Amino acid sequence: DRHQWHDSPSVGAQVFFGVNGNMEHTGLVENYDSDYIYTIEGHTNTNGSAEGDGVYRKKRARKDTYVQGYGYPAVQGGLKSADPNYKRSK
Repeated sequence: DRHQWHDSPSVGAQVFFGVNGNMEHTGLVENYDSDYIYTIEGHTNTNGSAEGDGVYRKKRARKDTYVQGYGYPAVQGGLKSADPNYKRSK
């Protein structure tokens, strides 16, 4: 309803991971480039296991099928987004 769900990453967005819409994990987007998203994720480890032991910085392929989408927070002035149709709020 709030138009905060996107297919493209944004710095500060919450990224949702899972399979077929079943969200299994989440993280925050720290940065992105044309091929990867750089995230901060809790309850994980260096191998990416669900049996996590801490909070880690991760590098994940943007086109990975495990990446379900992004929740953009409502931030005054908008976000740095990879979505060419994203309109920054004022």
